[in-house]
Amino acid sequence: MAPDDEPTLMTALAPPLAALLAFAIAVATAPRLARRNARRGHVDRPGGRKTQADAVPFGGGTALWLGTLVPGLLALLAAGLHEAGVLPLPAALAEHAPGALRAAPQLLAIAGGALLLALVGRRDDARGLPIAPRLLAQFAAAGLVAASGTRLGLYLGGEAAGIAVTIVFIVFLTNAFNFIDNMDGLAAGVGLASSLGIAAVGLADGQLFAAAFAFALAGAFGGILVHNAAPARLYLGDEGSGFGGFALAAAAILVSYRSESGGTTPVAYTFLAPALLLGVPLADGLFVCTSRLARGISPWTAGRDHLSHRLAERSGPRVGVRRLVAAAFAAAAAAQLLYARAGLPLLAALALAAGAVLALRLGRRGGAR
Repeated sequence: MAPDDEPTLMTALAPPLAALLAFAIAVATAPRLARRNARRGHVDRPGGRKTQADAVPFGGGTALWLGTLVPGLLALLAAGLHEAGVLPLPAALAEHAPGALRAAPQLLAIAGGALLLALVGRRDDARGLPIAPRLLAQFAAAGLVAASGTRLGLYLGGEAAGIAVTIVFIVFLTNAFNFIDNMDGLAAGVGLASSLGIAAVGLADGQLFAAAFAFALAGAFGGILVHNAAPARLYLGDEGSGFGGFALAAAAILVSYRSESGGTTPVAYTFLAPALLLGVPLADGLFVCTSRLARGISPWTAGRDHLSHRLAERSGPRVGVRRLVAAAFAAAAAAQLLYARAGLPLLAALALAAGAVLALRLGRRGGAR
């Protein structure tokens, strides 16, 4: 390898390394957290509309946010120490340290908002919370992200309208992701597909640190999936679905709107790309909400009328989960084609499409709850 190729290679490898670290953290901590929660009675018990035979401990949610946030915080700490002259970094990474600090307010807003919803979700898992305080926390967290500058690039009548649309989009997707956490491995599998798609868009647009955050999220989802695939040994809970859904929605907006160099993607892409990257939870959320409202039922009412349940009725939970995870990979692949002027998005689209095929072919068991 030529010396002048070294910086490019090191820069390209940094985000996937964040995924590997996140995976290692999540896959190692999740079972320990689950065992601790089982001893403390912090479990999801069978009964009602749930179909699992035994109580299943929570723990996936905590492992998810630990796996996602630790690599990012370490990277920002390293960048800050380098800029302060305390920590030397390889030249290929050192040149990106100023960009990391410039991106820090937006990434910290996403991380802080997601962590707030994880804490609210943990309380909901333990004791139950009415919808009002949960929505209040979601709107506050989404407002924090929008205030940091992460917004849907829809020019609908000024800055205030853009902020409002962004907040509503994030809150809706946060709840939609929570809705699909209804079968073993479904939310974690969809989250893995969507976060990989977000990371690929970020890399293609030159947003190294947004891509690294999304790669870390993907690695953490992958680590959880090891323990959450059917038959699940632990659950994400509202702690995990709240964190994951919020982080996915905000990161999808971040990478599809503005690059580090200040350029913007075409206006239509700034909504179409996040919609494709989060296609499965978005479609399920719209389907469930409209069908329930048409029947005079609150969208917040628990039920077995999701796309996953309908697929499970036709072909069984195993096939239903695989099809929806494959659809998430396919939608993420389609999002790459919006940026297909360069080679990397085409390669990412092919890789994600291969993921869709793999999701359909792999896995022999599935479970619903």
